[in-house]
Amino acid sequence: TFEGICPYHKDCLEGMASGPALEKRWGKKGNDLAENEEVWEIEADYLAQALMQYILILCPEKIIMGGGVMKQQQLFPLIRKKLA
Repeated sequence: TFEGICPYHKDCLEGMASGPALEKRWGKKGNDLAENEEVWEIEADYLAQALMQYILILCPEKIIMGGGVMKQQQLFPLIRKKLA
């Protein structure tokens, strides 16, 4: 079980879904994990859970996601699927 890397909360979103968290959990950088479906399913799940909370609380018209993790092209369709 991965505890997360955040020095304050361990398993907060940043501690579980950031680039450094991916590297700590899997022992490789995100770019080197592009072919690993399990990695991106888990990552999409974390991000979709957070986004759903933001959607339910804030009702935004748009959400803009950035950062190195979102450069993985296979990730966004997985997140959309989990939010549908």
